[in-house]
Amino acid sequence: MASSYSVKDMLLRQTIAEKVVFKTPSFANISGLDTVLSSSDLQNEKTKGRQRKVSIPKSVARIAGTPLVIVMCGLPARGKSYTSKKLCTYLSWVGFNVKTFNAGNKRREMMSGGGQSSDFFGAEGTSTLDYLASLAFNDLIAWLHKGGHVAVFDATNTTRERRIFLIDRCKECHLTPPLFI
Repeated sequence: MASSYSVKDMLLRQTIAEKVVFKTPSFANISGLDTVLSSSDLQNEKTKGRQRKVSIPKSVARIAGTPLVIVMCGLPARGKSYTSKKLCTYLSWVGFNVKTFNAGNKRREMMSGGGQSSDFFGAEGTSTLDYLASLAFNDLIAWLHKGGHVAVFDATNTTRERRIFLIDRCKECHLTPPLFI
């Protein structure tokens, strides 16, 4: 039973290897993404002494020319930062130029390392938090205009007003509407 599984596995791997895209993603030339090479061309594609196999789905090729904004939404301490880091790791592995913009990190940077009291996060600090989040989002937009592919905005974004602001800001900057997670 085990030997028939390994034979099936080998046949599957051979079939996949013959139809895999062997081009490192270059999003400046999107038409080159759909080039399918035969397995004999594998010897020519080497990266640091080992063969590199990169498969790019056609859905990726369709969106590769348009920068994507992903906005994390949720209450504090619910895994937004963890999810955004994992998402960035995967997307950069696929071949996208990805960066996370964290509103909390911007706050710590601008307000000398953090250490704000709990009163700061109440009603009186809301305008300051919104301002710092908008600064982080402006950094995100500037990075996308410099050639980034996918930007993840990591903040709570729990209010409807904040999400409407982010949608409007993307429209002003001629970006596609953000994807809210």
